[in-house]
Amino acid sequence: MADLPLKARVEPDLAGTVLLLLDDEAEREDAVRWLEELGYGVIVAHDLGEARALLGRRLDIDVAVCDVGHARGATSVLQAVAEAPAGVALVLVGPPDVFLATQAMAAGVRSYLAHPLSHADLVTATLEALRAARRAQLAQERALALPREVRFEGLVGATPRMHEVMELLRKAAPTDAPIVITGESGTGKELVARAVHESSHRRAGPFVALHLHATPEGLIESELFGHKKGAYTGALADRTGKLEQAHGGTLFLDELGDIPLETQTKLLRVLETRQFEPLGSNRTVSADFRLITATNQDIDALIAEKKFREELWFRLKVIRVELPPLRERRADIPLLVERFVREYAQTYGKPVEGLEPDALSALTRHAWRGNIRELRNVVHHMVVLADGPRLRLRDVPRELRGGAAAPEAAPAAPPTGLAGRTMDEIERDAIKATLELTQGNRKAAADLLQIGERTLYRKIERFGL
Repeated sequence: MADLPLKARVEPDLAGTVLLLLDDEAEREDAVRWLEELGYGVIVAHDLGEARALLGRRLDIDVAVCDVGHARGATSVLQAVAEAPAGVALVLVGPPDVFLATQAMAAGVRSYLAHPLSHADLVTATLEALRAARRAQLAQERALALPREVRFEGLVGATPRMHEVMELLRKAAPTDAPIVITGESGTGKELVARAVHESSHRRAGPFVALHLHATPEGLIESELFGHKKGAYTGALADRTGKLEQAHGGTLFLDELGDIPLETQTKLLRVLETRQFEPLGSNRTVSADFRLITATNQDIDALIAEKKFREELWFRLKVIRVELPPLRERRADIPLLVERFVREYAQTYGKPVEGLEPDALSALTRHAWRGNIRELRNVVHHMVVLADGPRLRLRDVPRELRGGAAAPEAAPAAPPTGLAGRTMDEIERDAIKATLELTQGNRKAAADLLQIGERTLYRKIERFGL
């Protein structure tokens, strides 16, 4: 051990600050002297409350050497360090208790030292803990350098697919280029259209939406172009069409494939000339609008069947945004749930703050064939019926509690045989499977595992995940 003091001095990367929480005064004084002789900064805490305050306030603390003490208990010490900033490594000092030492190591403690504390043991443990702290800090810096959660005018996402979508929207929104949004029903196509409008130079103008699937085919042309009184049976008064209403703003046409062929021809002419005549009128109307369309149909197949005009499709799909189904972006589910809980808690004046991990896990596993629309409705249901600040598993609709993920998105099943395997192997597999379930979203994984996000960072580094 004689070379350890020299080794610590000649490794400037391992210089750091150590927090000491030791019961025995003589032991504490020895530890301060030994560590300061090596060039470490030392901060002494006299009780657990002071240690918690220092860990929360001092971002320069790298290692905490804590006495488990019968008055405090190992659990409280572990919790205090778990709440500290990422990169704080823990060394526990206590009686030679094998069970307690095993618990400590399973919780991520770097070393467990017995009383009386020796110079060699403390120096060795501190040096090892500093190396671990540096690795954890570097891992955190790398993680924070990556885009974990991105937002675009009210949209949220943490998955690579949604990162791509929002980057595309950021580039396209400031222009007037036509956008077509594709994706399954319920994936949020109108939300995306509104987000583009709000991020464009037309945001002061109107956002006008026409849901073609909900409009009788015989009325689609009237809805688009408007009509004069008497233009057809039932036209009892003049009507301003959506094209004219959208002047200066954005027109959103949902379910593009439901436009009749004859109306497609007229719409193509409007896009070329920016002019049209209301039904039954000789008046030419000019309209300046940005067109965003959406569909969950295969337009190329409709073109092959002569049900959709190819030249119109070319004009509309200048920018094509494909929204992934929710089962392919499971890491976004906790973000969406958080937003919907906040929205409905405010709507109904209920003090609902969030979900218990088992409830969030059930929602994350569900297949969500109705996508975001289905998720929103489920959270709405849960908030309305909630009787406490945290939504629990029993608040999740019964049919969702045992819901399995869609086959294409199911994560690899963790090993079921636990006998004969080490705790490290079991813990590593549990973390790996949870990260796969959340598609790498560490915040969501930490929530499901019921551990702190900083603790998860340390374990990811430790297991090399």
